Amino acid sequence: MTHPLLAYFAQFIPLSPVIEDAVAASFMHQSLKRGDYLLEAGQTASYAHFVVSGALRVFTHTERADITIWLGLAGSMVVSLPSFIERKPSPEWIQAIDDTRVYSVHYNALQQLYDAHPELDRLGRLLIERYAIQLREHGFSLRCHTTTERYENLLRQRPELFEQVPLTHIASFLGMTPQAMSLARAKR
Repeated sequence: MTHPLLAYFAQFIPLSPVIEDAVAASFMHQSLKRGDYLLEAGQTASYAHFVVSGALRVFTHTERADITIWLGLAGSMVVSLPSFIERKPSPEWIQAIDDTRVYSVHYNALQQLYDAHPELDRLGRLLIERYAIQLREHGFSLRCHTTTERYENLLRQRPELFEQVPLTHIASFLGMTPQAMSLARAKR
């Protein structure tokens, strides 16, 4: 069976057996229970995570509520990117929503991979470009679409979220209260 992380990366660039071995050796497997944290606010994000199964949420606290910034399901990368890249404390938490399995790579190990295998630089760039586009589209939606449009777009683009993530986290991710999401759902 193909390693799920290698299969994910192979969607972006071809991987030689040497690179596959180096990547597999650099990522460590972790199993999390529902509610476990991979990162807490104030810590520097030392790891990037690939979700094999389960679900992660990236969130922050305000005086009024938790705000879900990102939701990562199986087959996605999750990281507090500014903290990871700039090596500074993160303002956000990364928490398992459900029992979750991830492959994680330490910042230093990733830099060693980039140095040893320059073609992985391209993979890193492609992954960051994909993440930037997703964040930009999400930000655009939050600013330019109605609550109903945001709900319907997410339901159409990522229906699996509604099967794995509590509706309160989805409502927060969509920038609305649970009551507003109930109204958007009722309009369908």
